[in-house]
Amino acid sequence: MAEKRNVLFDVTRMVAAVGIILGHVDMSGFGAAGELVGQFLWVRTALMFFLAIIGFYVEKAYQAGKEPIRKRVTSLVRVYGVWSLIYLALSFVMLVLKDGMPLGDYLLSRVKGFLFTGSYYHFWFYPAVIYSLLIIACVKKALGGKALKVLLPVAVVLYALGLLGTGYLPLGRQIPLLKDLYAWADFEGLMHLFLLGFPAVVFGMAAAHVPAKAAGRALPAAAAAFLAECIVLCFALSWREDPQMLFTTPVLIVCFLAWGQTVELRTNRVNPAMLRTVSAGMYNVHPLILAGFALVLPGLNGLIVFALCTVAAAVCGYGMYRGRKHPVIRLLM
Repeated sequence: MAEKRNVLFDVTRMVAAVGIILGHVDMSGFGAAGELVGQFLWVRTALMFFLAIIGFYVEKAYQAGKEPIRKRVTSLVRVYGVWSLIYLALSFVMLVLKDGMPLGDYLLSRVKGFLFTGSYYHFWFYPAVIYSLLIIACVKKALGGKALKVLLPVAVVLYALGLLGTGYLPLGRQIPLLKDLYAWADFEGLMHLFLLGFPAVVFGMAAAHVPAKAAGRALPAAAAAFLAECIVLCFALSWREDPQMLFTTPVLIVCFLAWGQTVELRTNRVNPAMLRTVSAGMYNVHPLILAGFALVLPGLNGLIVFALCTVAAAVCGYGMYRGRKHPVIRLLM
């Protein structure tokens, strides 16, 4: 699907990719302040943004009279499949050769991971988006222009269920009908697919209908509320157990997308398409780099690991951009 370039969104993709790397680095040695930045302010907005921006552009394409989902899903499946083969080799070395995991158990876990939880720990994003888009396509086909009126309330309910099982788990455990769900061994996989992934994509679709001026006026208040929630949950450690979902994140992201669609950033030095390619490359490749650091330089300071991994991942992403016309590189993009 061809998308009209929005420089602000492409720059934000780059910043979000750096935030994802930070979230996968051990910041425990930096105390509550490091956790506030590493796990709340940056990572939670980055996750929601990456999911919502897809829904935003899908809805924009529908508004333009296009059918965008088939091409996008095909592309996502291809990229996910190729990168999964790369990480299959890495997980085989780490789980089978190093840890002695039985081959049958390993293969079964890889099939389950590929279909539901992601073929590697950061790849839950791909099945979450793919399944979300397929559901949206079916609802759009059945209801046409009224689809969002059904999708959005469902997304709000599902997000609330996920919120009570993650960021507000102490509350969720007090609800008899939900506590068993949140204790289920596979709850995290369910949460990623349908309680976080699907709602976030739908929230992005909704952002395409929010007036930009109204969103711009609400954006400072949404950012302040998000910051306040992060601070409260981060420093009330006995309350927060898993910060993957926060109450204010969807409001912040919807306001940002709705406002940002009218913001024009002009630059003669940065190619927006390059930023998008580099950010996607950073997201896909950084666990390989982190695994390499853990093997070669174990015990390295978390902040140093973050800086080195960010630079190395950006270099890899830029290399993908430079070689984007090569048949092999094109499979990865």
